[in-house]
Amino acid sequence: MSGLKKEKETSTSELIQEFKKISLPIEEKYKVSVRLIRISGRRWSYVTGRKIDNFPAKPPQCIKLNEKLGVVVYGREEVSLNKRKILNVFKKLKEYE
Repeated sequence: MSGLKKEKETSTSELIQEFKKISLPIEEKYKVSVRLIRISGRRWSYVTGRKIDNFPAKPPQCIKLNEKLGVVVYGREEVSLNKRKILNVFKKLKEYE
């Protein structure tokens, strides 16, 4: 049982590292903030991503990567990142469950 828990923790830490490698260039290029979300039913829970002091007035883009993971993109202006681009950029994260 403890081996299973350790395996899950390793998987989560690998997921977070991979997310950060992917999200930082996106945040810099598009001037947005991206958060990784764990999905459980209708609930979306924060996993990692840059915290924002002042949330932008625009509503965030919430994009489901798979049944258990999603990303939320916050931008101050109209973001030129569409859903297809985001799914393509974060496709590697889809393998994590």
